[in-house]
Amino acid sequence: MAALLGNPNPGVKPVVYTAIQIQTSSQGIPVPVHYGTVRATDNLIWYGGFRATKVTQGGKGGALGGAAGKNGPVQYKYSASVIFGVCEGPIQGFGQVWATKVATTLSELGLTQFLGTYPQATWGFLTTNYPTQARPYNGLAFLGGSAYQLGASADIPTHTFEVYGFFSNRVVYTTATIPSSGARTITVGSRLWANGTTQSMWVSNVSIPGYTLVGGAPAAGQYSVSAGVYTFNVANSGATVTIAWNGKGQDADPSLVVADVLSNAYYGVGFPASRVGELNAYSEATVIPGFPYQVSVVHAADYDDNLSVYEPATGTLFTCVAATPGPQQFTYTTGGLYTFNAADIGKTVDIAYVALDGLDTFQNYCWANGFFISCSFIQQQAASGILEEIARYCNSEIVWSSGALKLVPRGDLTLTANGHTYTAPSSTVKDLDDDDYLATGNGTGGASGSPSEDPLLVTRRRVSDQKNVVQLECLDRANQYNAAMVESTDQAAVDLYGRRTTGTLQAHMFADTAVARVVAQLILQREAILNGYSFQLPEKYVWLDPMDIVSVTDAALGLTSASWVRIMSIEEAEDGTLTVQCEEYPDGAANSETYEYGSNDGYAANYNVDPGAVNTPTIFEPSVQLATNTGLEVWCAVSGADENWGGCDVYVSADGTTYNYVGRQWGASRMGLLTAPFASHASPDTVNTLSVDLTMSFGDLVSASVADANLGNTVCLIDSEMISFSAASLTAAYEYDMDTYIVRAQFGTAAAAHIAGASFARLDETIFTFPYDKSQIGQTVYVKFCSFNNYGGGLQDISIATAYPHVIVGPPLPGTVQNFGISQQGGPVVFTWDDLPDFVLKGYDILYGDTSGDITTANFLTDASRATEMTHANVPPGTWTFYIRGHDLADQVGPASSATFTVKNFNFLIADQENDPDWFGTTSNAVRHSSAGLLTLKGTNVSSTYGWEVFDQYVIDPLPLPTYTGVELDSGADGEMRVVLSVNAVAASAYGETGVPAHTGQIRYKTSAGAYGPYEDWVSGTVTARYVQAQFIMDTTVQNYVSVIDLLLDSPPVTQVISQEIIDVAGTTVFFPTAFRNEPNVQVTPAAAGATSGSAEDITTTSALIKLWNGAVQVAGTANIAATGV
Repeated sequence: MAALLGNPNPGVKPVVYTAIQIQTSSQGIPVPVHYGTVRATDNLIWYGGFRATKVTQGGKGGALGGAAGKNGPVQYKYSASVIFGVCEGPIQGFGQVWATKVATTLSELGLTQFLGTYPQATWGFLTTNYPTQARPYNGLAFLGGSAYQLGASADIPTHTFEVYGFFSNRVVYTTATIPSSGARTITVGSRLWANGTTQSMWVSNVSIPGYTLVGGAPAAGQYSVSAGVYTFNVANSGATVTIAWNGKGQDADPSLVVADVLSNAYYGVGFPASRVGELNAYSEATVIPGFPYQVSVVHAADYDDNLSVYEPATGTLFTCVAATPGPQQFTYTTGGLYTFNAADIGKTVDIAYVALDGLDTFQNYCWANGFFISCSFIQQQAASGILEEIARYCNSEIVWSSGALKLVPRGDLTLTANGHTYTAPSSTVKDLDDDDYLATGNGTGGASGSPSEDPLLVTRRRVSDQKNVVQLECLDRANQYNAAMVESTDQAAVDLYGRRTTGTLQAHMFADTAVARVVAQLILQREAILNGYSFQLPEKYVWLDPMDIVSVTDAALGLTSASWVRIMSIEEAEDGTLTVQCEEYPDGAANSETYEYGSNDGYAANYNVDPGAVNTPTIFEPSVQLATNTGLEVWCAVSGADENWGGCDVYVSADGTTYNYVGRQWGASRMGLLTAPFASHASPDTVNTLSVDLTMSFGDLVSASVADANLGNTVCLIDSEMISFSAASLTAAYEYDMDTYIVRAQFGTAAAAHIAGASFARLDETIFTFPYDKSQIGQTVYVKFCSFNNYGGGLQDISIATAYPHVIVGPPLPGTVQNFGISQQGGPVVFTWDDLPDFVLKGYDILYGDTSGDITTANFLTDASRATEMTHANVPPGTWTFYIRGHDLADQVGPASSATFTVKNFNFLIADQENDPDWFGTTSNAVRHSSAGLLTLKGTNVSSTYGWEVFDQYVIDPLPLPTYTGVELDSGADGEMRVVLSVNAVAASAYGETGVPAHTGQIRYKTSAGAYGPYEDWVSGTVTARYVQAQFIMDTTVQNYVSVIDLLLDSPPVTQVISQEIIDVAGTTVFFPTAFRNEPNVQVTPAAAGATSGSAEDITTTSALIKLWNGAVQVAGTANIAATGV
């Protein structure tokens, strides 16, 4: 009996979160800008209404059959109202949705979209439930969820959304052939995803040249359309048509993106729109009309400035005047409106003027080539860099000319596609020869060694210096916007000179791999431009611009016929002299459809030469600060002993039998062996010499600066120590000595002595990496490296590749947290500590529990980001032992530090109900112990006629659903208040019970005029009500008893201030602006001379009698009154 009703260990309690778990919160970060259609993330900008709901699951048995067992787990499910900010608006909408990489929809997530219009309607849910926090968020595209389900972790999942951003709705042109059999239909706008699903991007029809749209069955030369399906007549079978349709979720027109970045009023750089485009001269013949004698030019909308007005019949040049024109005079406006004199009626004049036509040429070039882009700007960056990247990948250059910015394409062939025609230059703007050049002394030296005076200098790159492989990383929309690599190769040049790659060029503005291949080909073809020209011109040629096409002739250089060149730069000296740099203009080099490289004869490569096996690789886990995949990575230094070895495909297995492909490594890691011992030494090591032999990998080392060594820019691995060097000297073929200055024990490793023959690897981009999951720590993985040759052929079969085992160790455990301190500032509790000097550390767990227990029985309170202080507002009052421990990126926890602290409740108590020990409520299938004040289970072996309130035996077969329902608790008035339900159920350990009881506390509530709703699982939360009733359901799978069920209603204090209130000599009854629940605390302060103190009497929830005093004498005056309460 005593043991059963004693105080055994209560066991481990389930984690109960009191708020969304947010690691960091930032203010003032840029709002992203999305052009075209992109996959983007969100940012939580508001949440409220956080709620925890308890879910009890069965233990043994249950869903798998048999009786429910003991120890069934208890979980809490969480929900909250949320707003996720996405980007600048107005956008066109949202497409695909992913939550933690799982495809879903906005409706499945319970999210409502707001597109960021100006103005934007306020979310109705906020207006109704949080009126003081309701904002329209004009110009911000966001998603709102009124009851967003967080699951069991209270963490916001990682969302990504397909955003239809600026200019994502545009005309699309589809060329197709009408089927010759079956249904004569063509479907446009159907987008296929990697998972096999399709999505229609068709919005509306535009036109089909040569065909007429009808509403019914089409006849010959007609068509009908529904939801992107175009139907034709059988008479048009086999005909090729170009369908123009409006599509959503498209890539954007680059010319519109450029203009928007420059001149958008909300997020652009403030560049005037009137200065973006091409200035073109126009001449129009027109007859001067009668009154009011005005002529508007054709290009009035783009008018920039006047050039001249000329009468051809008489050869008269009209004069521009500022006021009313006389005969043969005129005025003009900035809108291109010309006014003449009545005396000139009927005369024909030529009006010459300049108009700013926008980026028309660039737009036509991009449309004709299919260059459409989708790009995201999530951080503030220089507009020049954005424009340069767009120009580069759209095969164009930025030019500032005549006060306007324009983009000039490199295209050298006329193209027509997608409803646009790009017209390539058909002539030069100027033909230059020896009469134009200025003497510069630019020669290369004559036979006598004296400088040549030829004014035209020609330079030529070696063909062997050309890049012959262009690798472009784009995004693949069809594969959920994952990164994809496209490659353009000049195989003939590779055969002659070996692979000379540009390295990986990142062009994430392209989400269509077909477009990216064209871009890569154009970049490669630019390598065909070998000749450069430089010369000087006199000041009169200042009208020339970069990207202009001119011809050059120079008899001394053998350029007897005019050679077209493109001006790339012009520099003007103080004396007006112009230095011009040009490049050759090979026809077709700027068009991927027609330009071809010639083949090379005389050599046939063996593309399947055996590459040989890999050398024994060095497989290790790097320091977390070097890794990129949340710190959990395996690195492999791998090379081949054969000179034909070009790289390897890497496979990983968890069991040594089934292997998964994880990536391809091009080229060898710079690895080798120590040729002499390398002693341990403090850093920096200026005493020892590190000698290595890199023959196995044919590697080389390059000296660097001391600063590079200190920054880890030359980091290497010797056994398990990381070092960085400054000086590296070649001592023999592939052998090096590193001395002078060596940084030891870098990135968390320890200095050690290393023997001759120890492994060495230079850690750079040639190291292959793959991630591992925290669940794999302690397990063995097996890695195979299947070699291929320099051409990518001769791939080694995986069955003969050696398997190299590696035990995943994982990062070291966090250390012990030092100087853990606790204080209370008002209601919130402030925790402080010293940050652990650990790069692996992810954050800190903070727990609390009874002072008689330890961390195993403590309740989880919160997790803190990597910092040294945090404030938590939901710590329950009482004296607790608090614990803090570090947790790392692998969710490993370190030893805990602890401190005891008493938390005070600064809320105003409204009402409190302690059900124990009297249990005045109603019990069902439970019994009360009258002397011990405990509640326990009732068994089927107890007769209902006994009416026992004393139960002295172990309940072998308890009745189902034992329940205790408390009496109704009245708060006194309707209003918002916090409801806290505290329960304590303890296992009967004296009878051998080891399980943890899964108790269920519930409440229901109502207003004065309302009705009770159903009971809700409850721990703590805010309700608007007057009456609250608690209920407790006991666990029958664990022999237990209940010692505490407390229901507490409280609210933060609110202070109402009444200023400059006039008080009579006998006192004045002052009414509070809003009634309190309970009598408030009232403070009175005299507001003027004549009174030294004040008092409050007859205090009620609505008013108080205020008096002023001068010493002991009551006086009249003015007072400031502060009433604090609930």
